[in-house]
Amino acid sequence: MLENTPAGALIEKINSVLQNKKDCTVNIVNDKLTLSVFALLKENLRNVKEINFIIRDTQSLPDSKEISHEFEIDVNTKNMLFNQYDIIEKNKLSHFSTAKAMYDFIKNHVSVRITKPPNNIRGNLLTIDNEFMVQGSSSLEISAKPIRSRGVSIDFDTVLNDTMDKSQIEGANSTFERIWYSTEITRDFKNELLNTLAYVYKDHCPEFLYYFTLNELFGNQLDYGVERFEKDNTQFKKTDIWNALYDFQKDAVLSAIQKINKYNGCIIADSVGLGKTFEALAVIKYFELRQDNVLVLTPVKLFDNWNSFRNLLNRNDKLCLYLEATVKAFIISKIKILQSELKGE
Repeated sequence: MLENTPAGALIEKINSVLQNKKDCTVNIVNDKLTLSVFALLKENLRNVKEINFIIRDTQSLPDSKEISHEFEIDVNTKNMLFNQYDIIEKNKLSHFSTAKAMYDFIKNHVSVRITKPPNNIRGNLLTIDNEFMVQGSSSLEISAKPIRSRGVSIDFDTVLNDTMDKSQIEGANSTFERIWYSTEITRDFKNELLNTLAYVYKDHCPEFLYYFTLNELFGNQLDYGVERFEKDNTQFKKTDIWNALYDFQKDAVLSAIQKINKYNGCIIADSVGLGKTFEALAVIKYFELRQDNVLVLTPVKLFDNWNSFRNLLNRNDKLCLYLEATVKAFIISKIKILQSELKGE
């Protein structure tokens, strides 16, 4: 069978058998069961009482530690749920409802086992009761139009019904049952497959999607944060000025330092009373520890203020820390007043 047959000849054949059945049992050994195939079989699967599915090879499943990217280019040919065709459908954002329907159906009607390494099952199999069998190399997937550089994939399959050779179908089902019930050859995989499907169709709140979108667009421009910065700069981390800062001030200092290093400049534009002076002192301390020369340019009205900080730092660290605590208390009082005004108190 040519995999790029538009409607999928194998799937059409299975559908033609299922539509005339009722309460049938389907046994499957395959390396894939993609969302697109499930979508094509979904209507006639209502006639199935149970499906026993053996995944004959350890396949790649989407990583549940990361949100699924809605748009993908690379194709992992070993992915159990998605192939090139499915990626096209996925990029149309049409896979969510299919994954949810597949999840519900597997939960209620399908038993799943997977081959335990180093065991190896060669070839794929699908039987419907003892009346129909497909055996060969075709995976349960629909392929998109082949890329010329990749060539065409060709499968050979044997299709039998009970009028041809019922004993061979019965023999295949007997072998299937031996594999199914052998705990040395296979193990239960249903919960793991359901967890993966749940991840694929997972609904995310608008706030999460908003921040995720920002991260996708601008993530490479974000500063790398306090934790890594502190690990990379242990000497700066131990300074009095750094340890005197609040967390939001540390964030501002780190952002300023990183932007100075990257863009040769930065403006700290916090509101009045939030501690820009101490943030600037911390930035100065960082570059002093790097043996850089620091030049402070200040309006004449603020000269005495900056000069007092310089002298205090040189003469009396304890007094400087006392002033820092005093300024912090002033900042906190300002914030409380602002909060009260916003509440209308």
